[in-house]
Amino acid sequence: YKEKGIRVVPNAVARHGAYISAGTILMPSYVNIGAYVDEGTMVDTWATVGSCAQIGKNVHLSGGVGIGGVLEPLQASPVIIEDGAFIGSR
Repeated sequence: YKEKGIRVVPNAVARHGAYISAGTILMPSYVNIGAYVDEGTMVDTWATVGSCAQIGKNVHLSGGVGIGGVLEPLQASPVIIEDGAFIGSR
């Protein structure tokens, strides 16, 4: 990750098959298979990005946020968070 300019704090998990762009910061969080996290985004402590969710550029997912995901049925639409969004929790 370091070579790609991605900051990954210990205990952060990005499953094989997830795409993490340069400039992303992963605090201790979880990014599931098929998820796409674009550049400049911060996935804060204990946040979860679900399967096949699409997170735009320069997004802040606050601590504890859960972004849903969907793997099936195949025709299901993904969850999309557009560029510049701030998602708070609680």
